[in-house]
Amino acid sequence: MTTTERETLQQVWYAQNYFDYQTSLAVGFWAGVSIKERWGMMRKGFAQSRIEVEEARRESVQTAVGSDTRGWLASWHRQVSRR
Repeated sequence: MTTTERETLQQVWYAQNYFDYQTSLAVGFWAGVSIKERWGMMRKGFAQSRIEVEEARRESVQTAVGSDTRGWLASWHRQVSRR
């Protein structure tokens, strides 16, 4: 690849990315959503998914502890009833 071809490709790449950037800014502006609001929504989404993961983990731990406790009580009851 020659230097001229590489420069042309770079210019095309920059032009496409610049156009995409300007388009996203324009769409965000016309939708009435500022960059700060978009960032806030994104952070809220991340926080929400983190909370959901934590709740699911807690539920699975509680289920595991509950089943262990029931099993322990059942075995204790069997031992006591044998005596």
